[in-house]
Amino acid sequence: MGLGRYGDEINPLGDFKFKNDYFVNSKFMKKGGLIFLSFPVGKDCLVWNAHRIYGTIRLPNILEDLEVIDTFGLENSLGDNSKLGEYVQPIFVIRK
Repeated sequence: MGLGRYGDEINPLGDFKFKNDYFVNSKFMKKGGLIFLSFPVGKDCLVWNAHRIYGTIRLPNILEDLEVIDTFGLENSLGDNSKLGEYVQPIFVIRK
């Protein structure tokens, strides 16, 4: 969201807006509801205009206000030794 790839408006914080609009502040996800999310995790960067990669800076912010119940594939994280643009794509089990 916010990268213009699908005709959406350019918005550097579009991913946070989407999270807040659809998971935190709306009835799309009921309190106690579960959702399975998957997005690239590695070093923080933007792969224009395909996707964002969430790292030590952006990952905690995107998960803020959501309860992470479990993850699958995060144990294979590339960590700080990864090259910019490399990523894994774990699954996050999240409860509102």
